[in-house]
Amino acid sequence: MLISLKLIVLLRNILACLWICCAVAARNTLNQGEKFNSSDQLVSENGSVTLHFIKQEYGPQMQWDGKDFGYYLAIHYTEFNGSSSSGENLSHPIWLANRQDPIADESGILIIIDATGLKITRNGGNPIQLFSFHSTNNSPTNNNNISLVLQDSGNLVLQQHANNSNITTVLWQSFDYPTDTLLPGMKLLSNFFSYMR
Repeated sequence: MLISLKLIVLLRNILACLWICCAVAARNTLNQGEKFNSSDQLVSENGSVTLHFIKQEYGPQMQWDGKDFGYYLAIHYTEFNGSSSSGENLSHPIWLANRQDPIADESGILIIIDATGLKITRNGGNPIQLFSFHSTNNSPTNNNNISLVLQDSGNLVLQQHANNSNITTVLWQSFDYPTDTLLPGMKLLSNFFSYMR
């Protein structure tokens, strides 16, 4: 009994070390031109939040376009990504990119800045545009100086870096488009009226 308890403690410590190493090795940034698909994930620098595509199953009485599930680009707290030991679902996302437009299958790909902006493409449907250069005074550049960063706060930020300087301009951020979770630093009413249209 004592040996099996020591073995369990040893295995738990090894798994904890592996989890920490994976969190440290994970990336928190996508650069201009990169694609992010259903098998990828971004983890914030301190490992507290994760961005990835999730399959969300609906309740027994709900359906969306005849399906009882949909795929979403979501941000979760990393430590709650999954289920507890009692089987309780702790994976409620803190932000969804496509809350009103679920993807029917695992075909979703987040594209970081092409000629139009930041979008999610999918099979059998129109792209889901998260940011468009047409809606701002900014224009895309060919200098690959635009990146998407998942911050420790849970904010997903599309930013442009000025050439030869430390100046960074925020082009778009998830905190301006909250879903059903309010996080510190979010602007509750910044885009409320445009979101309601």
